Amino acid sequence: MTITKSQDPQAQGATQEPSNAAERRNRGYGLSLKRDLFGRRGGKTLRPAQRSRLERLLPQLAVDVSVLDALDPAEIFAETRARRYWLEIGFGGGEHLAWQAQHSPDVGIIGAEFYLNAVSTALRHIEEAEVAPRCRVHLGDGRDLMDALRPGSLERIFILHPDPWRKARHWDRRIISAATLDRAAELLQPGGELRMATDHVDYQFWMMRIATQHPRFAWSPLSHQAYTHQAEDWPTTRYQAKAAREGRPPVFCTLIRRRRLNSDNIYAKKQHHLKCIDVLMLALPYKQKEARKWERNVAANCVCSRGAGEATPGLGA
Repeated sequence: MTITKSQDPQAQGATQEPSNAAERRNRGYGLSLKRDLFGRRGGKTLRPAQRSRLERLLPQLAVDVSVLDALDPAEIFAETRARRYWLEIGFGGGEHLAWQAQHSPDVGIIGAEFYLNAVSTALRHIEEAEVAPRCRVHLGDGRDLMDALRPGSLERIFILHPDPWRKARHWDRRIISAATLDRAAELLQPGGELRMATDHVDYQFWMMRIATQHPRFAWSPLSHQAYTHQAEDWPTTRYQAKAAREGRPPVFCTLIRRRRLNSDNIYAKKQHHLKCIDVLMLALPYKQKEARKWERNVAANCVCSRGAGEATPGLGA
């Protein structure tokens, strides 16, 4: 496969295609089949080694999301040892994707990213970790990939440090949304995990409020540390390390796919969740004073103030 000038997003500039030209959107890299896709497709000019890697590896690892039949990960990884299947939306430089594949030999992992330079870097990490047979890459819109996969086929989904789209008029572009969680709930097996993280303060509130109100996911906070402590199987990426150096600690959120839809007393549970989030977010290291004040006010009712060994009431999976 040769990357031509017309295909390279670096040569295309920042021009946005009209929304009624859906049939033309699969012509280049990093485009969407169905939706307007915002953000840079490419950055600095690719070095010869990067371009060579794309031409050599991408055709082998690419996922075709234009097929009519639903993609079954079991068929995609049929010739490998993979028996569990994970998905990462917006894998950036691919450090997390390659690390997970390297440390989970029975997992096949599919990733989506529309930034060409990042995909080139990810292919390097995949090649160096020698996990290419158990990795697949979609250079394009992650939502198209989610639409193409077979429901109930995934054990885990990652959405880590997505673009926060800081301006209020751009919030509808955020990948973490009720619609994304709806589709994630369809793709995950009962008991499957949806892992999310962000270091942007406003996006932290946004993420936690959307996550805790979704009826198909269980949210069981035990303490503030559960959302500021990084799990052992959650490697640090360069974006996360940069945020830490700049004094922006991340919030980690893990949701569990419910085995059944529990609609009993949903409104009361939502109000309970919102109280938990208020305390959680104020408990971040740079808001300790406010956290102590709010924690005193809701200590009698909020699970965030309970001990780590106590069960969370009313949040059964």
